[in-house]
Amino acid sequence: MIGLESLPDPSDTWEIIETIGKGTYGKVYKVTHKKDGSLAAVKILDPISDVDEEIEAEYNILQFLPNHPNVVKFYGMFYKADQYVGGQLWLVLEYVENYRWGKCLQEAELFWILNVSSRLLAECAIKPEYRDMSAIYFILPASRSIDGVKLCNGGSVTDLVKGLLKCGQQLDEAIISYILYGALLGLQHLHNNRIIHRDVKGNNILLTTEGGVKLVDFGVSAQLTSTRLRRNTSVGTPFWMAPEVIACEQQYDYSYDARCDVWSLGITAIELGDGDPPLFDMHPVKTLFKIPRNPPPTLFQPENWSRGFNHFISQCLIKDFEKRPSVTHLLEHPFIRQVHGRDMALQKQLADLIQAQQHLGSVAKTRYCSVSL
Repeated sequence: MIGLESLPDPSDTWEIIETIGKGTYGKVYKVTHKKDGSLAAVKILDPISDVDEEIEAEYNILQFLPNHPNVVKFYGMFYKADQYVGGQLWLVLEYVENYRWGKCLQEAELFWILNVSSRLLAECAIKPEYRDMSAIYFILPASRSIDGVKLCNGGSVTDLVKGLLKCGQQLDEAIISYILYGALLGLQHLHNNRIIHRDVKGNNILLTTEGGVKLVDFGVSAQLTSTRLRRNTSVGTPFWMAPEVIACEQQYDYSYDARCDVWSLGITAIELGDGDPPLFDMHPVKTLFKIPRNPPPTLFQPENWSRGFNHFISQCLIKDFEKRPSVTHLLEHPFIRQVHGRDMALQKQLADLIQAQQHLGSVAKTRYCSVSL
Protein backbone atom coordinates (compact mmCIF):
# COMPACT_ATOMS: atom_id res chain seq x y z
CA MET A 1 0.00 0.00 0.00
CA ILE A 2 1.29 3.44 -0.96
CA GLY A 3 1.82 5.75 2.01
CA LEU A 4 0.17 9.05 1.09
CA GLU A 5 2.30 11.04 3.52
CA SER A 6 5.44 9.82 1.77
CA LEU A 7 4.41 11.42 -1.52
CA PRO A 8 5.60 14.98 -2.31
CA ASP A 9 3.20 17.93 -2.14
CA PRO A 10 2.49 19.41 -5.61
CA SER A 11 1.42 22.87 -4.38
CA ASP A 12 4.79 24.50 -4.97
CA THR A 13 5.12 22.99 -8.44
CA TRP A 14 1.82 23.34 -10.36
CA GLU A 15 -0.71 26.12 -10.92
CA ILE A 16 -4.17 25.54 -12.42
CA ILE A 17 -4.90 27.59 -15.56
CA GLU A 18 -8.27 26.39 -16.86
CA THR A 19 -10.77 23.54 -17.08
CA ILE A 20 -10.23 21.44 -20.22
CA GLY A 21 -12.54 18.45 -19.83
CA LYS A 22 -14.47 16.01 -17.73
CA GLY A 23 -14.06 12.27 -17.34
CA THR A 24 -14.80 9.29 -15.14
CA TYR A 25 -12.79 10.58 -12.20
CA GLY A 26 -13.90 14.21 -12.34
CA LYS A 27 -12.99 17.46 -14.06
CA VAL A 28 -9.73 17.90 -15.91
CA TYR A 29 -7.68 21.08 -15.63
CA LYS A 30 -4.75 22.50 -17.54
CA VAL A 31 -1.92 23.46 -15.20
CA THR A 32 1.50 25.01 -15.63
CA HIS A 33 4.80 24.23 -13.96
CA LYS A 34 5.69 27.23 -11.80
CA LYS A 35 9.41 27.05 -12.55
CA ASP A 36 9.75 26.15 -16.23
CA GLY A 37 6.25 26.94 -17.57
CA SER A 38 5.64 23.41 -18.89
CA LEU A 39 2.01 22.33 -19.17
CA ALA A 40 0.05 19.52 -17.55
CA ALA A 41 -3.48 18.17 -17.45
CA VAL A 42 -4.93 17.53 -14.00
CA LYS A 43 -7.87 15.29 -13.21
CA ILE A 44 -9.32 16.13 -9.81
CA LEU A 45 -11.54 14.13 -7.49
CA ASP A 46 -11.63 14.54 -3.74
CA PRO A 47 -11.49 13.70 -0.92
CA ILE A 48 -9.19 10.70 -0.58
CA SER A 49 -8.08 8.88 2.57
CA ASP A 50 -6.16 6.08 0.89
CA VAL A 51 -5.09 5.06 -2.61
CA ASP A 52 -7.67 3.15 -4.65
CA GLU A 53 -6.51 -0.32 -5.77
CA GLU A 54 -6.77 0.56 -9.47
CA ILE A 55 -4.77 3.73 -9.01
CA GLU A 56 -2.11 1.92 -7.00
CA ALA A 57 -1.89 -0.78 -9.68
CA GLU A 58 -1.44 1.84 -12.39
CA TYR A 59 1.17 3.66 -10.32
CA ASN A 60 3.07 0.43 -9.70
CA ILE A 61 3.17 -0.18 -13.43
CA LEU A 62 4.16 3.32 -14.45
CA GLN A 63 6.77 4.10 -11.81
CA PHE A 64 9.09 1.34 -13.00
CA LEU A 65 8.40 1.73 -16.73
CA PRO A 66 11.40 3.24 -18.53
CA ASN A 67 10.73 6.13 -20.91
CA HIS A 68 10.09 5.32 -24.55
CA PRO A 69 9.33 7.69 -27.47
CA ASN A 70 6.13 5.77 -28.31
CA VAL A 71 4.70 5.67 -24.79
CA VAL A 72 3.38 8.69 -22.89
CA LYS A 73 5.86 9.56 -20.14
CA PHE A 74 5.24 9.20 -16.43
CA TYR A 75 6.66 11.82 -14.08
CA GLY A 76 5.50 10.65 -10.66
CA MET A 77 2.71 10.89 -8.13
CA PHE A 78 1.99 13.63 -5.57
CA TYR A 79 -0.31 14.03 -2.59
CA LYS A 80 -1.84 17.27 -1.32
CA ALA A 81 -3.18 17.05 2.22
CA ASP A 82 -6.21 19.14 3.19
CA GLN A 83 -7.84 18.78 6.61
CA TYR A 84 -11.06 20.45 5.44
CA VAL A 85 -11.89 18.80 2.08
CA GLY A 86 -9.64 15.75 2.28
CA GLY A 87 -6.45 14.82 0.48
CA GLN A 88 -5.79 14.94 -3.25
CA LEU A 89 -3.72 12.46 -5.23
CA TRP A 90 -1.82 13.61 -8.33
CA LEU A 91 -0.60 11.11 -10.95
CA VAL A 92 1.72 12.86 -13.38
CA LEU A 93 2.02 11.79 -17.01
CA GLU A 94 2.82 13.44 -20.32
CA TYR A 95 0.26 16.05 -21.33
CA VAL A 96 -1.69 15.83 -24.58
CA GLU A 97 -3.00 19.28 -25.44
CA ASN A 98 -5.61 18.63 -28.13
CA TYR A 99 -6.53 15.19 -26.86
CA ARG A 100 -10.12 15.56 -25.73
CA TRP A 101 -9.78 14.51 -22.11
CA GLY A 102 -12.78 12.46 -21.05
CA LYS A 103 -14.15 12.27 -24.61
CA CYS A 104 -14.51 8.51 -24.56
CA LEU A 105 -15.87 8.81 -21.03
CA GLN A 106 -18.59 11.29 -21.96
CA GLU A 107 -19.80 9.98 -25.29
CA ALA A 108 -21.01 6.63 -26.64
CA GLU A 109 -18.06 4.45 -25.63
CA LEU A 110 -18.79 2.19 -22.71
CA PHE A 111 -16.18 0.63 -20.54
CA TRP A 112 -16.80 -2.99 -19.66
CA ILE A 113 -15.35 -5.01 -16.84
CA LEU A 114 -16.01 -8.73 -16.70
CA ASN A 115 -15.26 -9.82 -13.17
CA VAL A 116 -14.20 -13.47 -13.19
CA SER A 117 -14.43 -14.08 -9.47
CA SER A 118 -18.01 -12.87 -9.11
CA ARG A 119 -19.12 -13.89 -12.62
CA LEU A 120 -20.38 -10.37 -13.05
CA LEU A 121 -20.70 -8.54 -16.33
CA ALA A 122 -20.66 -4.96 -15.11
CA GLU A 123 -21.49 -2.07 -17.38
CA CYS A 124 -19.63 0.89 -15.96
CA ALA A 125 -21.51 3.54 -17.90
CA ILE A 126 -19.14 6.42 -18.12
CA LYS A 127 -20.79 8.87 -15.79
CA PRO A 128 -19.44 10.07 -12.43
CA GLU A 129 -22.45 8.80 -10.52
CA TYR A 130 -21.60 5.22 -11.46
CA ARG A 131 -18.30 5.27 -9.69
CA ASP A 132 -17.56 6.10 -6.10
CA MET A 133 -13.93 7.08 -6.45
CA SER A 134 -11.75 9.18 -4.19
CA ALA A 135 -10.08 12.45 -5.11
CA ILE A 136 -7.58 11.94 -7.88
CA TYR A 137 -5.47 14.43 -9.79
CA PHE A 138 -4.19 12.76 -12.95
CA ILE A 139 -1.50 15.13 -14.15
CA LEU A 140 -0.27 14.60 -17.63
CA PRO A 141 2.49 17.10 -18.28
CA ALA A 142 4.58 17.84 -21.27
CA SER A 143 7.18 20.50 -21.68
CA ARG A 144 8.37 22.85 -24.38
CA SER A 145 11.42 23.53 -22.23
CA ILE A 146 15.01 22.41 -22.68
CA ASP A 147 14.36 18.80 -21.69
CA GLY A 148 12.86 18.33 -25.14
CA VAL A 149 9.49 16.92 -24.11
CA LYS A 150 6.89 17.89 -26.72
CA LEU A 151 3.14 18.38 -26.45
CA CYS A 152 1.08 15.61 -28.03
CA ASN A 153 -1.22 18.23 -29.52
CA GLY A 154 -2.16 16.32 -32.65
CA GLY A 155 -5.04 14.54 -30.90
CA SER A 156 -5.77 10.82 -31.27
CA VAL A 157 -5.64 8.78 -34.47
CA THR A 158 -9.40 8.38 -34.15
CA ASP A 159 -9.78 12.17 -34.31
CA LEU A 160 -7.62 12.25 -37.42
CA VAL A 161 -9.47 9.44 -39.23
CA LYS A 162 -12.90 10.84 -38.38
CA GLY A 163 -11.84 14.28 -39.58
CA LEU A 164 -10.65 12.88 -42.90
CA LEU A 165 -13.82 10.85 -43.43
CA LYS A 166 -15.93 13.96 -42.92
CA CYS A 167 -14.04 15.45 -45.85
CA GLY A 168 -14.57 12.33 -47.95
CA GLN A 169 -10.95 11.23 -47.53
CA GLN A 170 -9.14 8.39 -45.81
CA LEU A 171 -5.70 7.71 -44.43
CA ASP A 172 -3.07 6.66 -46.93
CA GLU A 173 -1.80 3.12 -46.34
CA ALA A 174 1.76 4.35 -45.88
CA ILE A 175 0.60 6.63 -43.05
CA ILE A 176 -1.39 3.76 -41.53
CA SER A 177 1.71 1.54 -41.58
CA TYR A 178 3.71 4.35 -39.92
CA ILE A 179 1.12 4.78 -37.15
CA LEU A 180 0.91 1.02 -36.58
CA TYR A 181 4.73 0.84 -36.54
CA GLY A 182 4.83 3.41 -33.73
CA ALA A 183 2.08 1.61 -31.83
CA LEU A 184 3.91 -1.71 -32.20
CA LEU A 185 7.13 -0.18 -30.87
CA GLY A 186 5.21 1.18 -27.88
CA LEU A 187 3.57 -2.19 -27.25
CA GLN A 188 6.90 -3.98 -27.61
CA HIS A 189 8.29 -1.70 -24.91
CA LEU A 190 5.35 -2.51 -22.61
CA HIS A 191 5.51 -6.25 -23.30
CA ASN A 192 9.28 -6.33 -22.77
CA ASN A 193 8.56 -4.83 -19.37
CA ARG A 194 5.86 -7.47 -18.79
CA ILE A 195 2.95 -5.08 -19.09
CA ILE A 196 -0.24 -5.77 -21.03
CA HIS A 197 -2.00 -2.58 -22.11
CA ARG A 198 -5.47 -4.23 -22.42
CA ASP A 199 -7.19 -1.19 -23.95
CA VAL A 200 -5.48 -0.58 -27.29
CA LYS A 201 -7.71 1.45 -29.64
CA GLY A 202 -7.56 4.55 -31.80
CA ASN A 203 -8.49 6.88 -28.95
CA ASN A 204 -5.49 5.62 -26.97
CA ILE A 205 -2.95 6.21 -29.75
CA LEU A 206 -2.03 9.87 -29.68
CA LEU A 207 -0.20 12.06 -32.17
CA THR A 208 2.11 15.02 -31.75
CA THR A 209 2.02 17.89 -34.22
CA GLU A 210 5.50 16.72 -35.26
CA GLY A 211 4.02 13.38 -36.34
CA GLY A 212 5.03 11.38 -33.27
CA VAL A 213 2.95 8.37 -32.16
CA LYS A 214 2.37 7.58 -28.47
CA LEU A 215 0.35 5.05 -26.49
CA VAL A 216 -1.67 6.43 -23.60
CA ASP A 217 -4.10 5.33 -20.88
CA PHE A 218 -2.82 2.59 -18.60
CA GLY A 219 -5.91 2.57 -16.39
CA VAL A 220 -6.66 -1.09 -17.11
CA SER A 221 -3.12 -2.30 -17.80
CA ALA A 222 -1.88 -5.46 -16.13
CA GLN A 223 1.56 -6.37 -14.83
CA LEU A 224 2.95 -9.83 -15.47
CA THR A 225 5.43 -11.36 -13.05
CA SER A 226 7.97 -14.14 -13.43
CA THR A 227 5.55 -16.50 -11.72
CA ARG A 228 2.45 -15.25 -13.53
CA LEU A 229 2.89 -14.82 -17.27
CA ARG A 230 -0.84 -14.85 -18.05
CA ARG A 231 -3.96 -13.06 -16.82
CA ASN A 232 -7.51 -14.25 -16.24
CA THR A 233 -9.42 -11.02 -15.63
CA SER A 234 -11.53 -9.77 -18.51
CA VAL A 235 -11.05 -6.05 -19.03
CA GLY A 236 -11.16 -3.70 -22.01
CA THR A 237 -13.45 -1.85 -24.40
CA PRO A 238 -15.86 -4.31 -26.07
CA PHE A 239 -15.33 -3.65 -29.79
CA TRP A 240 -11.54 -4.05 -29.51
CA MET A 241 -11.60 -6.98 -27.05
CA ALA A 242 -9.78 -10.19 -27.95
CA PRO A 243 -11.86 -13.43 -27.91
CA GLU A 244 -9.67 -14.98 -25.20
CA VAL A 245 -10.20 -11.95 -22.94
CA ILE A 246 -13.97 -12.26 -23.30
CA ALA A 247 -13.70 -16.01 -22.69
CA CYS A 248 -12.27 -15.38 -19.23
CA GLU A 249 -15.79 -14.44 -18.15
CA GLN A 250 -17.12 -17.82 -19.25
CA GLN A 251 -14.35 -20.14 -18.07
CA TYR A 252 -12.69 -19.92 -14.67
CA ASP A 253 -9.50 -21.61 -15.83
CA TYR A 254 -9.10 -19.62 -19.05
CA SER A 255 -6.26 -17.14 -19.43
CA TYR A 256 -4.52 -14.92 -21.97
CA ASP A 257 -1.20 -13.19 -22.48
CA ALA A 258 0.18 -10.01 -24.07
CA ARG A 259 -1.01 -11.09 -27.51
CA CYS A 260 -4.48 -9.82 -26.59
CA ASP A 261 -2.98 -6.39 -27.40
CA VAL A 262 -2.16 -7.69 -30.88
CA TRP A 263 -5.84 -8.50 -31.50
CA SER A 264 -6.83 -5.02 -30.31
CA LEU A 265 -4.23 -3.48 -32.62
CA GLY A 266 -5.69 -5.46 -35.52
CA ILE A 267 -9.14 -4.02 -34.75
CA THR A 268 -7.49 -0.60 -34.51
CA ALA A 269 -5.97 -1.17 -37.97
CA ILE A 270 -9.48 -1.74 -39.31
CA GLU A 271 -10.57 1.41 -37.49
CA LEU A 272 -7.79 3.37 -39.24
CA GLY A 273 -9.08 2.17 -42.60
CA ASP A 274 -12.85 2.21 -42.12
CA GLY A 275 -13.26 4.86 -39.42
CA ASP A 276 -14.93 2.50 -36.94
CA PRO A 277 -14.15 -0.95 -35.50
CA PRO A 278 -16.21 -3.95 -36.68
CA LEU A 279 -19.65 -4.35 -35.06
CA PHE A 280 -19.60 -0.69 -34.01
CA ASP A 281 -23.30 -0.30 -34.84
CA MET A 282 -24.17 -3.17 -32.49
CA HIS A 283 -24.97 -2.89 -28.78
CA PRO A 284 -21.78 -3.56 -26.78
CA VAL A 285 -23.37 -6.49 -24.92
CA LYS A 286 -24.04 -8.28 -28.20
CA THR A 287 -20.47 -7.77 -29.37
CA LEU A 288 -19.26 -9.74 -26.36
CA PHE A 289 -21.19 -12.73 -27.70
CA LYS A 290 -20.42 -12.11 -31.37
CA ILE A 291 -16.64 -11.63 -31.19
CA PRO A 292 -15.81 -15.15 -29.87
CA ARG A 293 -18.30 -16.80 -32.26
CA ASN A 294 -17.81 -14.83 -35.48
CA PRO A 295 -14.94 -15.45 -37.90
CA PRO A 296 -12.12 -12.90 -37.66
CA PRO A 297 -13.29 -9.53 -38.99
CA THR A 298 -11.84 -7.80 -42.03
CA LEU A 299 -11.90 -4.35 -43.53
CA PHE A 300 -15.36 -3.35 -44.77
CA GLN A 301 -14.16 -3.48 -48.39
CA PRO A 302 -10.89 -5.43 -48.30
CA GLU A 303 -10.61 -5.30 -52.09
CA ASN A 304 -10.00 -1.56 -51.82
CA TRP A 305 -6.83 -2.12 -49.80
CA SER A 306 -3.50 -3.79 -50.52
CA ARG A 307 -2.75 -7.47 -49.92
CA GLY A 308 -0.12 -6.45 -47.41
CA PHE A 309 -2.54 -4.44 -45.26
CA ASN A 310 -5.18 -7.18 -45.38
CA HIS A 311 -2.61 -9.83 -44.48
CA PHE A 312 -1.28 -7.77 -41.55
CA ILE A 313 -4.82 -7.48 -40.16
CA SER A 314 -5.44 -11.21 -40.64
CA GLN A 315 -2.28 -12.02 -38.68
CA CYS A 316 -3.34 -9.76 -35.81
CA LEU A 317 -6.82 -11.32 -35.76
CA ILE A 318 -5.94 -15.01 -35.52
CA LYS A 319 -8.53 -16.21 -33.03
CA ASP A 320 -6.31 -18.80 -31.33
CA PHE A 321 -3.94 -16.51 -29.46
CA GLU A 322 -1.41 -19.33 -29.11
CA LYS A 323 -0.97 -19.08 -32.91
CA ARG A 324 -1.18 -15.29 -33.04
CA PRO A 325 2.19 -13.56 -33.61
CA SER A 326 3.76 -11.31 -31.01
CA VAL A 327 4.36 -7.61 -31.57
CA THR A 328 8.06 -8.38 -32.15
CA HIS A 329 7.15 -10.73 -34.99
CA LEU A 330 4.68 -8.21 -36.44
CA LEU A 331 7.40 -5.57 -36.56
CA GLU A 332 8.97 -7.78 -39.24
CA HIS A 333 5.76 -7.95 -41.30
CA PRO A 334 6.26 -6.51 -44.84
CA PHE A 335 3.43 -4.02 -44.33
CA ILE A 336 5.30 -2.59 -41.32
CA ARG A 337 8.80 -2.97 -42.74
CA GLN A 338 7.89 -0.61 -45.58
CA VAL A 339 8.29 2.18 -43.01
CA HIS A 340 12.01 1.46 -42.66
CA GLY A 341 14.04 4.15 -44.37
CA ARG A 342 10.92 6.25 -44.88
CA ASP A 343 10.04 6.99 -41.29
CA MET A 344 11.21 10.62 -41.34
CA ALA A 345 9.36 11.35 -44.59
CA LEU A 346 6.20 9.64 -43.31
CA GLN A 347 6.46 11.49 -40.01
CA LYS A 348 6.54 14.80 -41.89
CA GLN A 349 3.67 13.69 -44.09
CA LEU A 350 1.62 12.84 -41.00
CA ALA A 351 2.55 16.16 -39.36
CA ASP A 352 1.39 18.04 -42.47
CA LEU A 353 -1.85 16.07 -42.46
CA ILE A 354 -2.48 16.85 -38.79
CA GLN A 355 -1.80 20.54 -39.39
CA ALA A 356 -4.20 20.58 -42.36
CA GLN A 357 -6.93 18.89 -40.34
CA GLN A 358 -6.46 21.31 -37.45
CA HIS A 359 -6.67 24.24 -39.86
CA LEU A 360 -9.92 22.87 -41.31
CA GLY A 361 -11.27 22.43 -37.79
CA SER A 362 -10.41 26.00 -36.81
CA VAL A 363 -11.95 27.36 -40.02
CA ALA A 364 -15.13 25.37 -39.42
CA LYS A 365 -15.26 26.61 -35.85
CA THR A 366 -14.81 30.24 -36.99
CA ARG A 367 -17.61 29.85 -39.52
CA TYR A 368 -19.87 28.35 -36.89
CA CYS A 369 -19.15 31.24 -34.53
CA SER A 370 -19.88 33.76 -37.32
CA VAL A 371 -23.24 32.14 -38.03
CA SER A 372 -24.03 32.01 -34.32
CA LEU A 373 -23.38 35.74 -33.98
